[in-house]
Amino acid sequence: MGLDNSGRKSVNAVDADEINIEEYNQVDPESFDCFPRRELPLDLFHYKEEINVLVPLYRSGTPFSEQLRKQARALSEAGQLFFSRNQQASYVECLSSSLDVAVEDPNLSSADVADIFAEQLVALVDEMFVNPRPDVLEMLGWALDLLAVFVGVDSRNAAHLAATAHRHRTRQRQRVNASLVAVSLYCLARDHAVAVDDLSRIALGFFLYDLGMSKVSRLVTDKCQQLRPDEKRRMQEHSRQGVEIVNRLGLTGPEIEDPIMQHHERLDGSGYPAKLKGSAIGELGRIMAVADSYMAMITDRPHCPGRDPAEAAAELIRKDRAYDSDVSRGLVTFLKDITF
Repeated sequence: MGLDNSGRKSVNAVDADEINIEEYNQVDPESFDCFPRRELPLDLFHYKEEINVLVPLYRSGTPFSEQLRKQARALSEAGQLFFSRNQQASYVECLSSSLDVAVEDPNLSSADVADIFAEQLVALVDEMFVNPRPDVLEMLGWALDLLAVFVGVDSRNAAHLAATAHRHRTRQRQRVNASLVAVSLYCLARDHAVAVDDLSRIALGFFLYDLGMSKVSRLVTDKCQQLRPDEKRRMQEHSRQGVEIVNRLGLTGPEIEDPIMQHHERLDGSGYPAKLKGSAIGELGRIMAVADSYMAMITDRPHCPGRDPAEAAAELIRKDRAYDSDVSRGLVTFLKDITF
């Protein structure tokens, strides 16, 4: 119990002698500016240093008036605005739409930042599917520039990206999850010695790999029965259509085109659209093929839960006539090192 402004004991104040002050984190002004306008999902506290007390300022779920917002902003500038670490998930939620701030926020762990990257990339890739315009592509490229720096400054962050892909195995996130796994596998193949500028462009190819599916009718993609021959042909054209879309946007080169065109090719020539074999399939195409098939196997679907990740990876290793065994073994290595 702390003191109110008159010096009396207050049941609403939190006495710093009764709690561990390290259980509360300071809110920086830059992070505060990213908070929702009308209502917050976390409590805020005013730290009164002169009496060593944390005083509740705002209760989660209640109206966050403009006057209160200005007061809280001033406290953040003075280093006196705090939140409880017990509400870390809610704090992450407040920053989920602000990647550039999140990557610099000392209150966020690398796992938190990886989760925010995944959420933002899902939104941007979905927008690219609906509106493959230059401005949307620019936003996606900006996010992937940040992602490349995130991985470049600490190679362990690639594992955090793979981990977040495994924690949220839904149909909506399947493509982005496969792309995150592909980025992680590429970094592993390079022993994490990856140039940031190179990784940014390579990641763009990974995240656009399935763009051609936007040209395939939902009547075909959502069909439960076996596809008719004409439907199967349309489905198998999506790789070429994806390359056509990115070319119209001014994107060319193997680092962009190979993941799009080759993620359904197989080493034994059984894939599509070109039935490429062996060395005709590039490294990025091989990585994307493993990541795409793997994520399809472990993703939860209606009335059909996804397979166990270890079992799915082991199956890909067994299918070494179709999939690059070095890439598949890299997947097993990642599974040993990540927590999800």
